[in-house]
Amino acid sequence: MLGVRIPPGLPEFSTEVTDRKFRMSANFVDKFSSFINETRAEIKKITWPTRDELVGAVMIVCLLVAVFALILGAMDGIFGYLIRNFVA
Repeated sequence: MLGVRIPPGLPEFSTEVTDRKFRMSANFVDKFSSFINETRAEIKKITWPTRDELVGAVMIVCLLVAVFALILGAMDGIFGYLIRNFVA
């Protein structure tokens, strides 16, 4: 028997879905703008160091890096000497 299949009907257009999507996107925009405004307010509260404080801190960091580099280099030389002369 030959027959024709009838496809199921298309869903009806609902404005409820589009309204909900619009409300969700508007809510996202509100939340994002609120986040940006709060971030700006927090950045204004930061106490930035003066130039002298910054230079002093950088000098301390550089000095400590140099001291630890010397310590590690000396330890490397000592252990290398010990391994070359006593283990090999």
